[in-house]
Amino acid sequence: MSEFERRERAFERKHELDREIGFMVAAHAAKAMARWAAEQMGLRAEEAQLYVKSVLDIDLMIPHHAALVAKIENDFKARNLDISRHHIVQELADKVDEARKVHLAQ
Repeated sequence: MSEFERRERAFERKHELDREIGFMVAAHAAKAMARWAAEQMGLRAEEAQLYVKSVLDIDLMIPHHAALVAKIENDFKARNLDISRHHIVQELADKVDEARKVHLAQ
């Protein structure tokens, strides 16, 4: 195997690992975000678990978690919670940072 082929395989493997980590970070952050949202809405344990599942069922790969933010924002509005989209996005950014630290440390 030539040096070029070794480098190409290494690059492909790194790209694959980066995608895997990205997915794990997105899923971890979405789950943390759903738990936070359930807490904000005052959901009890069983309701909170169902809510987390419903959030995790949405497409996490939509850029910038747009579907996640929209769902939580709509759920907050439906419960007359005065939590702005900006606050939701900031909370999500914090959850993504936390998840990234966890998964990069592994």
